[in-house]
Parts: sequence; structure tokens; C-alpha cells
Amino acid sequence: MQVTKETQTKKVDMSGKIFTNKKRRTLQVNAFDFKRPAKFSKDQFRILEMIYKSFGRIAETSLSVQLRTLAEIRILSIEQKTFSEYIESLQSICYINIIGSSAFKADTILQFDNKLIFIILDRLLGGKGEEIQNREFTDIEVSIIRGIINEFLSTLKDAWANIVDLSFKIKNEETNPQFVRVIPLNEMCAVIEFDMKLGQKTGKFSFCLPFMAIESVLGKLTTRRWFAESEENSEAKNKILLFKSLAKADLSASVILGQAEISLKDLKSLEIGDVIKLDQNIFKDLNMNVEGNLVFKVQAGKICRNLAVQIVKVMEIK
Repeated sequence: MQVTKETQTKKVDMSGKIFTNKKRRTLQVNAFDFKRPAKFSKDQFRILEMIYKSFGRIAETSLSVQLRTLAEIRILSIEQKTFSEYIESLQSICYINIIGSSAFKADTILQFDNKLIFIILDRLLGGKGEEIQNREFTDIEVSIIRGIINEFLSTLKDAWANIVDLSFKIKNEETNPQFVRVIPLNEMCAVIEFDMKLGQKTGKFSFCLPFMAIESVLGKLTTRRWFAESEENSEAKNKILLFKSLAKADLSASVILGQAEISLKDLKSLEIGDVIKLDQNIFKDLNMNVEGNLVFKVQAGKICRNLAVQIVKVMEIK
């Protein structure tokens, strides 16, 4: 918006006569919306985008391990909305987590589309990731999905580590957006929307960060601070994150009690109560393989009524 302003200058000649000189200059005026005031700077939005892109990369690895399928997470948009606009944009039935934080002054929101939750649940329970829509979640389903949400919050803590040390916890859960009233409806929020792909299925989830919640840390959302902290701690943190992701992977372990060779004729004639002699002495250490590799030497025994082994030597893995 441009406004033209006239200015007058007066000059006096040698005879004492006064001349008036009019000049026009153009002023640049920015429009201000009192209903939707912009409270986040472009630099702050840029750092928020970096934080949540980092979250997406870490969450992909963690989720792929848990669901046994390739997970892809990417940011669709990051924008400023009033809380009422955000609530109105949600589906009538969705999964909403009200999240408390040690450093934020108010609660934030993590919301999932209904179909995405059912895809995750189906994968967790051994299915192919089929989606079911338009029904409420059972208590058992909520209990199962809460484990995934807690993993997300742990990942979010790691993503924010370059800026501030945070801890997150689930304070409440809702399935109807109209019942969510954590802040006034006219409060401005930063809304980060994600697209998640699990195998061939896709769904959306989002974070809602009210201005009043993250106002205390906005001063730290600077490019200089982000890159300074990233360069200083990136290598050490990457090792920690890699180990945390690998630590969740399932490995098969087996103990070889011994071996024996018998003919097909003897195998066919075996009956209940027959004894097969193995080539392993019971007083010698047994081999324990992990994923087919010899890792430990063990001694066989019992704990209560269960068979058990005790590790006596760690082998050098080639």
C-alpha cells in the first residue's frame, strides 16, 4: 500500500520575496490485520521448519523399525493460523493429543487423521496396514497407539535439542476437535502439517504450536544459534540417535545344544521316548549365535522352571 504525502519548503530571494516549493514523496505502508496479527517472523518459521524436518527424518527410522515397513515423512506446509481456523480444518473424528512441555508456557497439540491411526494399528498388530474410518477408537487401541505417540515425543525432544532442552508428555487425548480448548480461539498458532507414507498407504498428521506456548523460546529461534549448535553437537548426537534407532531392532538368538547324524531309516523309526546322542559334552561351553553369527559362549541351566543360559565368554565378531 502506498500513500503520497506533500511537503512544503519555503525560500527567500534577495528582494525578500518568499517562494513556496511543493514536493511529493511516496511512503510505503504495510497493511495490518487486527484479527490475525502476524506474530512469527520469517526467520522463526525457517528455524521451526528445520526443527520439524529433523524430527521427520528421525521419526522415519524409528517408525520403519516398529512397523516393519518403509516409512516416509515430509512437511506439507508450515503456516500461521488462529486456533479456531486450525480446529475447523480438522476432521470431525480424529486422534488429538494435548501435549505438555517443561519449557512451553501452554499446551501444544499433536493431531493424526483417523485413517492414519488405523493404518498404524493394523501394521502394529501384524496386518498389511488396512484403513478403517468413521468410528471411535477403543480403549485398547488408544493404549496401543500411545506407545507410538511417546516415541514421537522422544524424537521431538531430540529435534529441539539444538535450540532448547525440552521434555514432552501426553496430558490428554480427544477424538472430537470441538472439545479441545487449550487456548483462546483467536490465539495465533504455528501449524506444521505432515504427510506420512507407510508402504502404499498415506495419511496426514500435524502439530499446532500456539504463540503463547512457545513465546518463551522464540528468541532462541535464530539461524546463527541453530547452525552453531548443529556444528558443535551433530556428530555426537548422530551417533546417539543411530544407536537409539538400532537398539529397537529385533535380533534372533539361538543356542546350539549339539549335533548328531542319523540315517533316514533311523529317523523314520523314531518313537516317543527314544534318545538321540549328541556330539556335545554337557560340561563344555555351548555356542550362542545371534543372527547366525557366533557371539557368545554359554553354560546351560535353569531359572525356576525355564531353561536358561549364562554367558561365560564374549567372542570376537569378525
